[in-house]
Amino acid sequence: MATIISSNFYLTNTQMEDNAGLIGYQNLVTPSTISATSQISTNPITNAANPATAWGWIAGDQPASADSIAYTGTNLMPSPFDPEGWLKNANGTITNTTSLNPSGSPFVGLAEANASANFILNQADEVSVDAGDSVYFSIIIKEITPLSEIEIQIKDNNSINADEFIRFSSDGSVSFANPDLSYMVTNLSDGYILIQVEYANLAASTGMDSLVFLRAPTTGDQLYVQAAYFGKADDYPAVIATQGVIKDQTITINTARQEVDYIGIAKHNLNQIGLTVTIKYNGITVVPAQSVSDKQALLFLNNIASPDTVEIIISGATSPPRIAVLYVGKALRLQRNIYVGHTPISYGRKRTAINGVSENGQYLGEIVVREMNMTSVNLQNLTPDWYRQNLDPFFALSPRVPCFWAWRPSKYEDEVGYCWVEGDPQMSNQRSNGMVECSWNFKGIV
Repeated sequence: MATIISSNFYLTNTQMEDNAGLIGYQNLVTPSTISATSQISTNPITNAANPATAWGWIAGDQPASADSIAYTGTNLMPSPFDPEGWLKNANGTITNTTSLNPSGSPFVGLAEANASANFILNQADEVSVDAGDSVYFSIIIKEITPLSEIEIQIKDNNSINADEFIRFSSDGSVSFANPDLSYMVTNLSDGYILIQVEYANLAASTGMDSLVFLRAPTTGDQLYVQAAYFGKADDYPAVIATQGVIKDQTITINTARQEVDYIGIAKHNLNQIGLTVTIKYNGITVVPAQSVSDKQALLFLNNIASPDTVEIIISGATSPPRIAVLYVGKALRLQRNIYVGHTPISYGRKRTAINGVSENGQYLGEIVVREMNMTSVNLQNLTPDWYRQNLDPFFALSPRVPCFWAWRPSKYEDEVGYCWVEGDPQMSNQRSNGMVECSWNFKGIV
């Protein structure tokens, strides 16, 4: 189990109970080893494998609740959350496919037309109604290919009331509706729409049923269908869960049993109220669910392990989580402590600003055109073998990569930066016994 050192830093044992700094630059995250629960098309999870902070991963905005669309009244639709079981004719097929959708069900029905003839999606059982009652029909759809019109019929089996129908385009606009029908169209997440139809104040007791079909589609036309309702209710039957609740997100990194002891996250919005981050190795929790601060360089430290997978689970978000950079690997721990004279990167603020001053010397304000953080690292009395085997490979990378830097992780655990080396560090012999020294500068964000 992890020991919480601060809101953005965790240890699982006492292996870091000294003041030696660490550099996290070795990274097992690549476009081929990382995946996520969801993503938007412009910001896939593979962006998080790129060390640049200018772009990154943004989770898909998906309602979290299994009953995000709920229905009141007795639903007479056949298998409302199982479109594969809906009634249909030979002009098309419906096959359940796993896909995130706002119904709360893990799958939707992939409906595909087999002919250029009316394709019945489903037909509901008869409901008994009395004079003055209203009946309702609703369905969730999402266009895959450009579609012909979708027609919903509410039929009187005893011909006391007129049969009524309404025709929708795939964007939810209405091309025709009988005057006794009213409707409501609601945009849901990820391109889905909820269509609801009411046949109000029936004139006499009778039995009613419903039918929905594509009108003369083109062979091969496709759409997603889910969560249909037909029956009596007091009002439009669908209840939409509180908006802004996001489905839990899991980022998975296949580490192939290579050594791991740190996870670094840079540029994120994980400091949302109620959001927690959990980290698991091979499904075993090593960092329990914890909130994180608004620090833009987060570092999680653990015992060295060699898991097959590392999972980062993000729960309770109220806006889509985003991460620009994600590192998972084994950190380089410095051989010597950082002593006096060092400016921690959190306090090494560097900004370029334009100060506005009037002609008579009045202060008008400041415009910041660039800001970052800087620090210098000076190491002495390094053994030559340690430098050559551990530190120099970091400097010798071409091109060099940014890193996560913590100068005294056991005492000043919040003072972490996502940094890059400035200039070309040089090692020099320091003592006659072979000890060497090295100095360099970091720039970065905190």
